[in-house]
Amino acid sequence: MLVNNAVHAVTSKECHQQFTAAKKAGTVKEKTFREFKAANCKDERSVKDEMHQQDAKKSDTSQNNASSKSPAKQDATASSIAAGDAVFPNAVDSKYSNEKEGTARMHTCLDQYKANKADNKNGNLKWIQKGGGYYSDCMKHFKSGSAQ
Repeated sequence: MLVNNAVHAVTSKECHQQFTAAKKAGTVKEKTFREFKAANCKDERSVKDEMHQQDAKKSDTSQNNASSKSPAKQDATASSIAAGDAVFPNAVDSKYSNEKEGTARMHTCLDQYKANKADNKNGNLKWIQKGGGYYSDCMKHFKSGSAQ
C-alpha cells in the first residue's frame, strides 16, 4: 500500500504500545485508550479516506483553474453557446417535443455531448462526474435561461 508521508496507518497493537508508553511518561493524564486512539492513531480506513479527500481537493482545484482560463465563446456552426471550452445547445431539439420537459432537455444535451465528442468540444468534461459534468452544466445552462 502506498502511503503519503504526512499520513500513515497505525495498527491497534502499535497504538496500544504508544498509549502504554505515553501513560508511563505521564503525558496521557485522564484519557482513556479509546480517546487516545481517536486523537493519535489512524487506521488504514481513515488514512485512505484522507488520501481520497486530498485527491478530490486537488482535482477540484485543477478543474476550477482549467475552466477559468478559457473565456466563453460563440460557436455559430453548432448554433450553441460555449461556456469555457464546452459547447451547449441553445434550445431543446424539436424531435423531443412529445417528451416531458426534463427528458427532452436531457436528450438534447446528450445529442450535443455526442456531437461535441467527435469535435473535442466538451471542455474536458465527462457526461457525469463528481463536481458537475457536462450533463449538470448543460442543465444549469437551460435552467438559467441562457438557452431559449
